[in-house]
Amino acid sequence: MQIVLIKEQTTIDPDAMELISQLSEGYPHFLQEFAFKAFEIDTDNNICSEDVKEAAFGNIGALHQLGHKYFNDLYFTQIGSDDYRRVLQAMSRFSDDWVNRTMIKSEISIKDTITK
Repeated sequence: MQIVLIKEQTTIDPDAMELISQLSEGYPHFLQEFAFKAFEIDTDNNICSEDVKEAAFGNIGALHQLGHKYFNDLYFTQIGSDDYRRVLQAMSRFSDDWVNRTMIKSEISIKDTITK
């Protein structure tokens, strides 16, 4: 009996590599998670930027997994205020862009004292 292994080769576009690098911000575990998810969702053996975006931001994507692993305890047990969580959620919609009080208030209805 002869066993034949079929190896499928996967390629990755330079833009996709750059996006994985940017998203991981130099953290090895983050790099691994973004790359793993990109391989997981790829269907044509060529990882492109769209694969990486879907892997990062999609339902139960890399950001969801990393957030759950590293920030779940902080978010739910160390932050005791629902209002503060709502402020953080509003801020998260802006990714890493600068967010001011007016922008937060445009996203959520909250008392003035919370955002001061």
